[in-house]
Amino acid sequence: MELGQGGVGHGSYLLFNLLFPYATILAITLDRFWHSSALMILVAVLQFPLYGIILGRAIKKGAGVAVAIGIVVLHVTFALMIYWSAR
Repeated sequence: MELGQGGVGHGSYLLFNLLFPYATILAITLDRFWHSSALMILVAVLQFPLYGIILGRAIKKGAGVAVAIGIVVLHVTFALMIYWSAR
């Protein structure tokens, strides 16, 4: 999906950055020390399943709405940090 959007290094990674902000932040932070592509891919692949696991456990405990709001706020906050830092 993102290969077509980003042009494999030529173009925009906006969609990836908005959907996977944690992977982007890891890549930006760790790429100075070592090539972080494998870790970035791992984080991107695990992000939404982890959201589901966390939300599922919260729903069982009766805190689903609060946790869902927390996940959304955290995700949007990190995505906006990346978006605004790239401008």
